[in-house]
Amino acid sequence: MKFIKLLIIAVLLSFLFMLINAKGFSYISFVNFLFFMSVLYLSVAGMQYVLQTGFMSGIIYSFKRFAKRTNVIEQMIDEEIKYPTFSFRTMNSYFLCGSLLFILSFLISFMI
Repeated sequence: MKFIKLLIIAVLLSFLFMLINAKGFSYISFVNFLFFMSVLYLSVAGMQYVLQTGFMSGIIYSFKRFAKRTNVIEQMIDEEIKYPTFSFRTMNSYFLCGSLLFILSFLISFMI
């Protein structure tokens, strides 16, 4: 259901931006804005994936390990820090909708 809502929102926003920007109906500007919406959805899904999988906690761990080698900062780092974990239910919807819009805009651009 979220997938369909995201798809409808993307198509409507692309149509609205096309009318505002192109001062009328233009297939090329519609496909361009559809591509921009797909990149936006894929970026949101990518950020959610990075936060959900804990990719940044590995980088923070390596910084902690590097900082432990210096004696000045060692006392501040000895405390165990628990990193928050995130869970996003909409990640798959954003990824699927963004991928579909990306492929659709790519195919339509070759037909124009």
